[in-house]
Amino acid sequence: MRHVRSRTALALGAVLITVFVFLSQHHTILKPINVGSQQPANRPTVPADWSPGSLRDRLLQAYKPDPESTGIPKDIWQSWKSKDNLDKNFQENVRLWSAQQGFTHHFLDDEEVDSFVRSEFKQFPEIIAAWDILPRKILKADYFRYLILLANGGFYSDIDTSPTLDLNQWLTEAPLASLMTANSFPKNNIGVIIGIEEEMDLATWRGLLNRRINLCQWTFASRKGHPLFVDIVAKIADLALHYYDSNTNVITFPMGYKNLFNMQPAYNMSEGSPNWYEGIIEWTGPASFTDSFFETTNMWYIENFKDHLQGTGDEVLCNSENVCIIDPNKPLNLVSKLNFYPIGDNLQGFKPHLHPIGWENLTLLEYPLLYGEVAFLPKHFFNSLYTTDDKKGYIHHAFTGTWKWSKDP
Repeated sequence: MRHVRSRTALALGAVLITVFVFLSQHHTILKPINVGSQQPANRPTVPADWSPGSLRDRLLQAYKPDPESTGIPKDIWQSWKSKDNLDKNFQENVRLWSAQQGFTHHFLDDEEVDSFVRSEFKQFPEIIAAWDILPRKILKADYFRYLILLANGGFYSDIDTSPTLDLNQWLTEAPLASLMTANSFPKNNIGVIIGIEEEMDLATWRGLLNRRINLCQWTFASRKGHPLFVDIVAKIADLALHYYDSNTNVITFPMGYKNLFNMQPAYNMSEGSPNWYEGIIEWTGPASFTDSFFETTNMWYIENFKDHLQGTGDEVLCNSENVCIIDPNKPLNLVSKLNFYPIGDNLQGFKPHLHPIGWENLTLLEYPLLYGEVAFLPKHFFNSLYTTDDKKGYIHHAFTGTWKWSKDP
């Protein structure tokens, strides 16, 4: 990775400023460890258990995709509190999604969502228990989108979004289609479609974002049982069952979480708390989803590309099983175009052998890339704030965000 040597001293100072800004702006409760206790290694995320018999292992076994089915199911999933008195804008969005030719549109209210979770996951008591524990409606709304794609697969999109490109064309229109065609990659081989929500090439990114790159979870698509959704579902349950205190309404993350030195970030989920919003982002929102992407993608990469753990500059990298990474952004050397490369605090960054896929692989993307069956899209595809005449997106997002100010016990 290229660093601007003349900025080293400034960058080191910026790291300290970044931590200060993060702590002051987000009001995160930080619990220091005892001086005499063992100093744990910083960790970017919650420990993940994939061992035989673990929740992740049982979910993988239960939701194995049908060998005869290929691609992402043509189902569209949406939910809202109630189907009665739906806002006119939401009604129009639902109409546009339900009009997608060849797709089955499912619109569930809160009661139907609750029934689905209890029926579908009755053999997983951890998930039912976690569902009952989640203290805010938005947490359940987030959890539902992961659960529904884990169990059934398909396309999920928030109710304040609308398609700007026919879903049938998502994998047949340039530039994603051009990428697949140029590499003889059938569209039915795509198992996940995700995109970047936001990124900040700033020294003070921690005061503005929860991760250097946040992945979008207001719109995505997946086949049934993909490890990405297995991980996020199991992690949310683990946090509910082992890190949340219902008596205080506080969720306390593991020591060193988010590389915050020897601290435990804690978030009070109560109405009026100064950091409940950030707690949602970390527990079920885009920060948690982003971490699960890096968790599962690095597992996949290490398993399939043991000979390339130091990274590679190849635009196309395939193993003997014809599992490939296809990244037309590689020749652009996008990392060299960064204004600020973090030094010392590289959360979810590239680390040879341990974490060979980091945010550096995804920063400033100009074109879609493929990690095996995962289609990864630049931010203008799902974030309509960045669409232009030259950069067309797949959806429009109104950023209604009613959960941010609506009453929710």
